[in-house]
This record gives sequence, structure tokens and C-alpha cells, in this order.
Amino acid sequence: MTYLSVSILTPTGTLAKIDQVEVVVANTTTGQIAILPNHIPLFTRLQHGELKIKAQEKEQFFTLFQGFLNVTANNNIIVMADNALRSEELNVDAIRKAKEDAEKALQEKEKLSATEILKAETTIRRTIMELRIAERKHHTFG
Repeated sequence: MTYLSVSILTPTGTLAKIDQVEVVVANTTTGQIAILPNHIPLFTRLQHGELKIKAQEKEQFFTLFQGFLNVTANNNIIVMADNALRSEELNVDAIRKAKEDAEKALQEKEKLSATEILKAETTIRRTIMELRIAERKHHTFG
């Protein structure tokens, strides 16, 4: 049987290298895609969201905050993400606190620069996604 090999790279290094992958599900800017072995070569932009990898009958979940996905002709997938975490590394309390802090900051928008507003809005979007994935992980592996 043919399998995929997946590498997840971030600016801080390699987050994961997974072999014998059966399927990868990712959110692209044009919608969700599933990649099976022998997929045609593809380079696409990733939207923030969940990356699901099924390998050896187990599912692994990662949160991704934007990036790119490259599928090569030899069944290698390279995911380059601005920020990524394994779902089991998500600290729900810390995520909730970051979301609350960003929401508080936005309540006083007039005191913030455009960059600070953008950063707070980005934090809120990221934390909402992370909480959704953490909740799903809890229900899946509970």
C-alpha cells in the first residue's frame, strides 16, 4: 500500500514528521480538501483552522494559523505554517485568557494603534479556532 509522508514546519522548526499517512484534511483559502496517496502535485494557501492527519488508524489534529501546503509527486506533503500546535498541546485556560485580554483591549479601541487593533483581532480569531479544536479533541478522545 502507498502512503503519504507529512512534515509540518513553522518558523521555529519542524513540529512533526509523520510517515505512513493515509489521508490529510486541510482548510485552504478555497475550501477544505482531503489528500490521499498519489495525489497530483499541488501548492495551495492554507486558511487558519484544523489540519487532520490519519496515520496507522489514528487521527492527529493540529491547529494551523495560515501557511502553505505543498504536495509533491512522490507522496510527500510539506505544510509550512505561520503558527501550528498539536491539539493535545492546547492549553484551554491560557487560550481563554488570551481571548479575554484581546477582547478587553478592543473595548478601548481609541487608545490602540491600527497595528494593536489588528493584533487583538487576530488573537481573537486564533483563540476561537483553538478553543473549537480543543473542544472537539476533548469530545473525540475524552
